[in-house]
Amino acid sequence: MLLSKRTSLPSASNFHIEFASICSFAIISALLCGRSLAERSLHSVYSKNREHLENPKIFNIGAIVDSAENTAQFLQVVEEVNYEPNILPTEVTLYPMSIPLNPNPVRTVQSVCEKLIKAQVYAVIINDGDSQESLAASQTCNFYNIPVIGLSNRDSSMSDKHMHSVYMRTVPSYSQQVDVWVAMLKELDYRHVVFIHSANYDGRTTFIRFQTLAEKENIIIRSIIEYEPGVTDITEELDEADEELQCRVYLLYTNALDAQSIFIEVSRLNMTAPGYVWIVSEQALKATNVPDGVLALKLFNATNGVGHIRDSVYIIGMAIRDMYLNENITKPPSHCGDLHRNQWETGTKFFNYLRKQFLLYGKTGRVAFDGKGDRIDADYEIINMVHGRPVTVGQYAFSQVKMRMQLWLNAHSIIWPGYLSTKPVGYVIPTHLRVVTIAEKPFIWTRRLDYGERCEYNELYCPKFDRKRDRDIPYCCQGYCVDLLKALAESLNFTYSLYQVEDDAYGSFEPINGTKYPKVWTGLVGDLVYKKADMVVAPLTINPERSFFIDFSKPFKYQGITILEKRQPRRATLASFMEPFENSLWVLVTVAVHFVALALYLLDRFSPFGRYRLPNSEITEEDALNLSSAIWFAWGVLLNSGIGEGTPRSFSGRVLGMVWAGFAMIMVASYTANLAALLVLDRPKTSLIGINDPRLRNPLDDFTYATIKGSAVESYFKSQVELQTMYKHMQDRNFPTVEDAVEALRQDKIQAFIWDSARLEFEAAKDCDLITAAEQFGRSGYGIGLQKNSFWLEKINYEILSMHERGFVTELDNKWISIETEEDGCGDRYEQFPTTLGLKNMAGVFILVGAGIIGGIGLIVIEVVYKKQQTKRQRQLDAARGATYRWKEYVKPRYVQYQPKQVYQQSQKQQIPARNIPINSEEHYDNNLRKVQKQYSEEMHPFTVEKGINDLKMEEIRPSRQQIVHEHVAQYATPIPPQQKQFKQELEQKLKQKMKYGKESRKKASQETEVKERKRHQTRQQEPHYQNIPPYGDSYSSLPTSQTPTLRPPHAMMYHTRSHEFNYGYGYST
Repeated sequence: MLLSKRTSLPSASNFHIEFASICSFAIISALLCGRSLAERSLHSVYSKNREHLENPKIFNIGAIVDSAENTAQFLQVVEEVNYEPNILPTEVTLYPMSIPLNPNPVRTVQSVCEKLIKAQVYAVIINDGDSQESLAASQTCNFYNIPVIGLSNRDSSMSDKHMHSVYMRTVPSYSQQVDVWVAMLKELDYRHVVFIHSANYDGRTTFIRFQTLAEKENIIIRSIIEYEPGVTDITEELDEADEELQCRVYLLYTNALDAQSIFIEVSRLNMTAPGYVWIVSEQALKATNVPDGVLALKLFNATNGVGHIRDSVYIIGMAIRDMYLNENITKPPSHCGDLHRNQWETGTKFFNYLRKQFLLYGKTGRVAFDGKGDRIDADYEIINMVHGRPVTVGQYAFSQVKMRMQLWLNAHSIIWPGYLSTKPVGYVIPTHLRVVTIAEKPFIWTRRLDYGERCEYNELYCPKFDRKRDRDIPYCCQGYCVDLLKALAESLNFTYSLYQVEDDAYGSFEPINGTKYPKVWTGLVGDLVYKKADMVVAPLTINPERSFFIDFSKPFKYQGITILEKRQPRRATLASFMEPFENSLWVLVTVAVHFVALALYLLDRFSPFGRYRLPNSEITEEDALNLSSAIWFAWGVLLNSGIGEGTPRSFSGRVLGMVWAGFAMIMVASYTANLAALLVLDRPKTSLIGINDPRLRNPLDDFTYATIKGSAVESYFKSQVELQTMYKHMQDRNFPTVEDAVEALRQDKIQAFIWDSARLEFEAAKDCDLITAAEQFGRSGYGIGLQKNSFWLEKINYEILSMHERGFVTELDNKWISIETEEDGCGDRYEQFPTTLGLKNMAGVFILVGAGIIGGIGLIVIEVVYKKQQTKRQRQLDAARGATYRWKEYVKPRYVQYQPKQVYQQSQKQQIPARNIPINSEEHYDNNLRKVQKQYSEEMHPFTVEKGINDLKMEEIRPSRQQIVHEHVAQYATPIPPQQKQFKQELEQKLKQKMKYGKESRKKASQETEVKERKRHQTRQQEPHYQNIPPYGDSYSSLPTSQTPTLRPPHAMMYHTRSHEFNYGYGYST
């Protein structure tokens, strides 16, 4: 049974979903229940979808065949398709029309117009072959967009849709043979080929297709020979390819006639000897002198005309079915008249339906088409010519399991040229190689030979050409790369001759004579590019620019770019003891000390068991933790000093103290360890922090650095946009050799040298005054350089990987790089043993102690000055107290009498007679004073806000005791100065403003108090010592101003809050 791929347009997508399901049901029904059920199922779909379409029911199909047998086969297949319900709807019928192929192209075109186009055929099948007659018939049908299906024409020009827009074929084009060639090359592991093709459209098209596929599979075309009979000297071309190229795999794509001429020259040049591989096309296989051992292709079922007719009719039937169900079909042209008016619009659509069909099990295999209408997935036979006869050794066919084309090749049964049964390697491996290197320690050590001297057993002779003397200078070489070269030669079985590069350069792409163009490669890379050498064994850095022109092996040593500078000796600074911690950490520790001290103070103050007295405890307020004690405690714990007093009393404070003690223990331990490492162990410091150091990115005149001219490092800086400033700075300062750059660094001509890390690490290990700075950047590796597409590349890669696995590369590192540190004694010079500390290391600590002493002296001076001031003040107070005592001693026997002013009681307006108050003793004076103050303050005037404020203010304006003594001695009182009156008025005004709040309540309380006081005053007026006191509510200020104020005893000071007047009893009254 034939299955077809369903095609659809977007407008009929819903139909095809339903159609696919019903078709599946119809096929199963046909297998189980017979054809009637299948026909009814498909007919229901066709009828449902065609209700709106009015398409023809009869489709004429034309054929141009070359024999009566093919004509009969065409009619039979059309009849078979008409009765195949899975191919056509029941109402659709194919009508066959055939004409014979006329040898005259003009007659063929005339027959097509009169018999096929006039009959309005929808498609034409041509059993054309490669004849001009079939080409004329195909072009005639293409003019009217009538699809043409070729059965045997395989010329690549028929795939050109500009000339043959609606042409398709059931056979593949000749150019598709390269698909099989690529699969064979992969299977036989041939990666280098020489391609020979004819100088025509078919040959060039085939080569382009092969080139595209070869790039995807990493197959390298070493040479291309385009053969044109009578023009190309094939003998010279083949001879040159044989001598200059090491490739021995040849691909030949020509017709039989050209192939016959080429095979004659191949045999004459003995290019069919053992070691050669020839793969030819299907056309070339038809030559009469095909050499033995040649591999070729042959299309399976290529001459099966009956099978191709059957497959093409089935393809037409399935395309008509799909177009009939989805398109409005117009009728084809009926005459060969005006081309523009008679072009068939439906023809292009019909062609698209045709090339989308496929047969999974056709008579010629799997039938499918590409976008151009050429058949794909065709089956081929792999032919091997043995004793002049073709022998099938393989097959290239479609796999039903993997659903793709697959190659089956019996390589063991192939007879190769020279009648060898072993597969040739495909190239000629030279047994002697020219190896170039360059002097670079420790990879290549060079020693110039004197006259008559020879190289040692572990050295290799490596001359260097001197252009001035025009002769080779003898040198001997040894080192890392020399041992590597010996190991490769022994493993891969080749000989070599070693020499040094002439210009001492690694290789860069530079212009000639300072001009911009042309550019040439120099150094090691140039010797490979211009084929002066076959191999480079040196510390050659792998980079993309070089890889475009030469091949690199796998890296035998990985490295990067680093910076070399002179060792910066450690200098003992005064603050060296502070280096274990950064400045930010010191600040944080200092802040933490005072913050913890403040927290301890607050916790101990607000805790009920800290500041306040504990029950049944003798701890008083003076023993509680104050702020100064808390700071002392925090610093004492941090510095690990004994704390005997001033510790937290509360539990919360003690918890914080324990946490702080743990913090202090960790910080002190860390500081001690780092201080020991910094002061005792010698750790060399570098001044540069790396490639991003500001002195490198923005260089100054006093800081210079450089690299090597024409090196990979210089190319790296040149290619990086962000490093252009550094490249421009180094461009005029670069050195020709590494030795010159290192010597300039030692002499301080440059401050930094940028180069490969492997060499700089070696120099730093060799010279103790040099050190590598920061980390590596621009990581890459050293590889062995080879000519482009060298056959040695794969073998060397495998061998280098094997060396890494078995540890041979590590042995070379230990032998040539690490050994230098022990021999040179640099490690002993900077051995990491503890050293004796000196004053330079600990000077900062002594200065810190001195600063503490000076600070203590400064503080004691401040304390002494403060104490003197305090003592002077105390002496003044003692002097005033002594004067008071002396006054009491001298005036004790006397009586102070004074005549008070006339006092009028404000309420009664009557005069109170004055009374003499004898002062005969100190006890009487003090008792009276205390009695008056206490009784007047506590009994007469209850506590009020105004009174509290007045008390505070009186403390500020109250005259001193010395002034009182002086006034008593003088025995007279002076009037109040104007300034004091002004101060009194301002004070009264301020008190009035403050007493606005609660005025009504205070007024009521004052009135009640006034009534009580008046009664008490009237009662006490009879007492002797109250005779001269004015009535309540009056004051001395109410007396006539003409009266001279008299001296009153100190106890007569009175506060009167209601009238806001103040009477001072210290010797005078107003």
